[in-house]
Amino acid sequence: MKAKGVITLAFLALISGCGKDGRSVPEPKKVEIVDPAEREEGTLRVLYWNIQNGMWYDQDNEFRNFREFVKKYAPDVCVWCEAQSIYKSGTSKMMAAGDRYFPDGWPEFSKSYGHDYTAIGGYRLYADDYYPQVVTSKYPIETVLKITETDPSLIPLPEGFDHTKTGTNYYPVAHGAALQRIRVGGKSINFVTLHLWPHAYSYYAKYVSKATSSSSSKGEGNIQREKEITYICQKTYQNPEYASEKDWLMMGDFNTRSPLDNWYYGFDEKDPRLSSHDYILNKTTWQDIIALKHPGKFFMTRTWVADGDPPRYDFMYASPSMYARVVKAEVIYDLWCEVKHTGISNYYTPSDHYPILVDFKL
Repeated sequence: MKAKGVITLAFLALISGCGKDGRSVPEPKKVEIVDPAEREEGTLRVLYWNIQNGMWYDQDNEFRNFREFVKKYAPDVCVWCEAQSIYKSGTSKMMAAGDRYFPDGWPEFSKSYGHDYTAIGGYRLYADDYYPQVVTSKYPIETVLKITETDPSLIPLPEGFDHTKTGTNYYPVAHGAALQRIRVGGKSINFVTLHLWPHAYSYYAKYVSKATSSSSSKGEGNIQREKEITYICQKTYQNPEYASEKDWLMMGDFNTRSPLDNWYYGFDEKDPRLSSHDYILNKTTWQDIIALKHPGKFFMTRTWVADGDPPRYDFMYASPSMYARVVKAEVIYDLWCEVKHTGISNYYTPSDHYPILVDFKL
């Protein structure tokens, strides 16, 4: 019996061969529609997902649906974005710190789906950030680097962090990032996790000047994202200290579109909404797995956006050596309930993002 994801993938393949303005685009290649839960022997399965507010929707159910979803696909490594509990179930009211199951509960919860190892990335809770990334794995995880501040002098002193002491050129890695290393089958694989700034306005405009409308009109949020991704790449994949490391993956919620999808969006090629991936595409050898494995196909990963149709905001990049090992790469639409708006803020059930699943031949 085929999973729901098979039907949805087939539907998306039908709608994805033309640009949004109806112009002609290259004829898409046929995508083999298979059950993503099936896997080839001798592979490493990686599941990435932005689970929105620490899987806020399923916390009243003790995360039973979430657990069964993960067990169905049986990944070897999971990367979770927005991996902290924030709000009370069914509300946008902040939880008391002592009531939050995640992130402290990840070691216990991950064991319920067969992962004995857990690591949390860079985490700027001191700067009012509640959206860390967490990696869970069947294999031991080494935390090589946690990334938060692009300006180390601003890492908080004992008296705490003060946004008003930052300037217009302050571009922190707002939701943190990390370099985690997992050794599998005699190979060390480096995982870079991130979650880029989500707003059209700048970090400074939100926390200091409060001039968000003006900042949005200038597209300053794109500058923030460009600065973040440049810093993350230079501190990890491009760092001479790790030059001997060949096997790399980078994944996360980029909160912005890629030029590789512009055949679908139809923006002007200089549209700033496409700029955040420029450094990756032009200055590194990272490969966009979903785009390259499904040429001529568009797969949304975000259910909503303020400036157009639902976009692809979530990406998994691979170094050439890891890209060469890809045997399956899918966006999963087989979720345990209908994705719909909750009526609260921009929250959807079970998340406002869709997961990415990739199998690598070891």
